[in-house]
Parts: sequence; structure tokens; C-alpha cells
Amino acid sequence: MRYGQYKKVVEREFGKPLGSLMRSLCKEERLSASEGAKRLGVPKEMFIYWRHHYRLEPKQLAFDRAVTELDVRGEEFAADAGAEVLNSPPKYADETSLRGLAEEISRNVAYYKKRRAESEGLDPEAGMLPLYEFAEELVTEYMSREPKNQENSQR
Repeated sequence: MRYGQYKKVVEREFGKPLGSLMRSLCKEERLSASEGAKRLGVPKEMFIYWRHHYRLEPKQLAFDRAVTELDVRGEEFAADAGAEVLNSPPKYADETSLRGLAEEISRNVAYYKKRRAESEGLDPEAGMLPLYEFAEELVTEYMSREPKNQENSQR
């Protein structure tokens, strides 16, 4: 028999479309290829072909699950991205100091993260994000350094 003939026989015998039947066997019951083939009454190679065709192999399922989780996290991030920083008034807006610069940079980082999340990375303006993240890192590193002794600075 050929693939199409096996498919028609299995669908007729179980009264379900092959895709939903394979999903229930591979996802819900987690049957191996030989167990699934026995259950359906088809050769093991046929079951493996169908499992691959319907993206139900263990690695494919893990990949699809990871993509779904990333999509959910991306939606959560888009809803939450920088809202706290952007909605609060700036503390050091009147100052021209290093603290004011650090605050402005962190606000820009939050803004560009929000833009990137909302556009799913397609907004060309969101390409500025790495620049601002680097600047934020530099300013944070500079501010965390201990002041040098007077002797070292005079040399």
C-alpha cells in the first residue's frame, strides 16, 4: 500500500482525521514510533513519516513549545517594557550632571526596548537600543568606580 492508501484506511478505521489522531498519540499519549505503529496497524516507517509531517517529533515539539513561550514572554514584555521608567517623572531633569545623564540614558533604553517589543524588532528606530545599552553600561561602570586618591590623580 502507498501513503495515501494507508491514510484513508486509518482515517476510516478510527473515524478521525489523521492529523488529530497523530496529535493524540504523540502529544497526549506520548507513544514511541513502534507503539504508535502497532496501535494504528501501519509500518513503523509510515508512522515516523506521519509524525515528521505533522511536526510531532520530540525535538519539533520542544522547539514549538519554546517558540510559544518566547511569544508569550514577548507579549508580556511589550505590555510591561519600560512602563515604570517612562511613566514616572524624571528625578534629575533640572540637573546637568552625571546622574541626570544616567537617568536620561536609562529612559532612552526603556523607550527603545518598548519600541522593539511593540514592533517585534521591525522598527528601524529600535536599532538605537544597543547604543543606549552600551552607553548605560559605560555610565554605570564609571559611576561605580571609587574616587582615586589625590596622589594618583596628580601624577
